[in-house]
Amino acid sequence: MIQKVELPELGLVVLLEPQKVAPSLSGSVGPFSVGIWLPIGSRFEKKGEFGLSHLVEHLVFKKKSVTNLVKKLEGKGADLNGFTSHEYTCFQVTCLNEDAEPALEFLGEVLKDLVLPEEEFEREKQVIIQEILSAKDDIEQDFHEFILKNSFPQTGLDRSIAGEVEELRQLRLVEVQSYHRHLYQRGRAVISVAGIFHPTRIRSLINEVFQFRKKIKWSDYGRLWQGYFSHFEGSAVSRALQPGVFIHERNTQHLYLSVLFELDSIFSPERFYAHLLNSWFAQGMASRLFFRLREELGLVYFVNGSVATFLDRGFYLIEASSDPQKMPDVIEVLFQELELLKKQSFSSSWLQKYKTLIRGQTVLASFDPENRMGSLGVQELYFQKPETLSHYLKNYQKITQSHLKQFVKKRLNLSQAGVFLYGSQASKFPPFVQGLLAKAV
Repeated sequence: MIQKVELPELGLVVLLEPQKVAPSLSGSVGPFSVGIWLPIGSRFEKKGEFGLSHLVEHLVFKKKSVTNLVKKLEGKGADLNGFTSHEYTCFQVTCLNEDAEPALEFLGEVLKDLVLPEEEFEREKQVIIQEILSAKDDIEQDFHEFILKNSFPQTGLDRSIAGEVEELRQLRLVEVQSYHRHLYQRGRAVISVAGIFHPTRIRSLINEVFQFRKKIKWSDYGRLWQGYFSHFEGSAVSRALQPGVFIHERNTQHLYLSVLFELDSIFSPERFYAHLLNSWFAQGMASRLFFRLREELGLVYFVNGSVATFLDRGFYLIEASSDPQKMPDVIEVLFQELELLKKQSFSSSWLQKYKTLIRGQTVLASFDPENRMGSLGVQELYFQKPETLSHYLKNYQKITQSHLKQFVKKRLNLSQAGVFLYGSQASKFPPFVQGLLAKAV
């Protein structure tokens, strides 16, 4: 059972979901996962701030008080992490429940004043510059940034979360501290907890650890709660995906292909339709595309589909890679399979089979306290209403044949897709792809 506790005097919303799992040792020792979620993301940054959210996330780990707690927790086998996304920032700890107090203390220190020596600040900027340069060598990451840059220009999704080297070099410590003070210390935050624990004790610890936020006003929300779209300039939110063929020539052994279809936002039921369809079409070794492209034809090693949704839009992405000589066959087969989707019946037995698959994946994932903690945090950020497992699965149970047929008709049209080719000989393919697209229309 999920417990939701609002602590307006501390600017916090707390989600607690104790799990009933057999203890790993005698007594009540068990897994415990806790995270703090902040509505701070790279796409909300203004000009002159690009890369700032990611930089702040790095810098909090350089505070001496944080470093000491990291050493203490890691010395007991805990796993700590922080990450920045396009729309939120998270810090989390997964540990034994007997270490819940230092785990919460770590999250509290993340929000306190960002006091750092100037030389530490400059050194960490150099570390992130190395991270940015390294990402350029990472084919998968660079390809995904290339896709977003060309799919959703001027939406904030088209920018690297880590920023760019020259912009990062110009950021000053005083600017970073002001950004942290405004968004980490004065903004509303979500704490989510899952695992083996006593809710009363954890609530008491949270009240104790976060007392320093007593001056927070409930109205001082982070930017996300000030109005979902007020931070975008002009009509960026209403911009739709521009279909077409996009290429990036690079010396690689494989040529990388992606086909992207635009979806509605995270608030739309389309994400459930896309996930259900993808579980059959492109996800895993039993998927239709895996069978056709790899098992039957031997054209690829890698093929996969994924769904991503944001505040104002989403996308369904199908990816594959092959050597350039085989890529024409890969593209042709993929396009054929996408066209055949329009004729797919989605019978009652088909629907039940893949609803059962989704149920199994979801229930198994729920036994991982870190996974469950993450789900609670994200749900509260976007919906202000975390879902129980059974309620979440009802979103899939409600899907009908009509839903999927309408979804395929509306969204999975090649004439509306972005087709991306990245790697060796990519520049040779646009005429071939355009010819296939013309036939599909």
